[in-house]
Amino acid sequence: MRQPLQAAQLAARGFTSSADAIECPQGLIATHGGTASLGAAVATPNGGWHLRHNLFKFHAACYGTHAAIEAASHLRLQHALRVDDVCRVTVRASSACEGVCNIAEPRTGLEAKFSLRHTVAMALAGVDTAGLDAFSDEAVYAPEVVALRDRVQVLLAPQCPDLTLSEVVIETQSGTVLRQRYDSGRPASDLLEQQQRLEEKFRLLVKSVLIPDECDELIDLVARLDELTDLSPLAGMLARQACADRH
Repeated sequence: MRQPLQAAQLAARGFTSSADAIECPQGLIATHGGTASLGAAVATPNGGWHLRHNLFKFHAACYGTHAAIEAASHLRLQHALRVDDVCRVTVRASSACEGVCNIAEPRTGLEAKFSLRHTVAMALAGVDTAGLDAFSDEAVYAPEVVALRDRVQVLLAPQCPDLTLSEVVIETQSGTVLRQRYDSGRPASDLLEQQQRLEEKFRLLVKSVLIPDECDELIDLVARLDELTDLSPLAGMLARQACADRH
């Protein structure tokens, strides 16, 4: 990243170079890549740009827990479940979770981030798992969450190698069985909802250093990057924050 930035800074100060520095006989392609197709380099890929298919962490926990969290949250909201409605919960996930995110009884906030049982219990209790506060050492012992966790069992499937796929099955006190599958490895189709969730998580993460108005300003600036003629408004805000941190 340093070299492109330095090149841009030099260009801004009047430095010039050959107009065909990339494709000329002793240019970048010849010296660093051998052969290349300029047409292919600037063409839209057949499968589209990968940048548009980014995956984001909406929860402050191991990504292997995200599918189960989403499935549990979906069932809680869809069926207006209360903690007392839940009789038992089964989480079906990949056997790859065993050494990654299957700590049965976490004792610290860090261990809770790697516990399918605990994070599913948090989701069913309505805890916002996007914020760091939800994974403090004290929060691990929240009575309501612990009581729910005791009703959760995890079944790992050897035939399912994908960490991003989970199914949550809930048996309610009335005997109703609810189930939901979720694949956290699939890009979001609702980009507006994705943006809203990212903004909500951002607000949670910066609330200790930015007041709400500053947070709104920063979100607005980032949303309008394509419209800005230069980045001085964004750089100025970041500089003010850096100065405030030092004092």
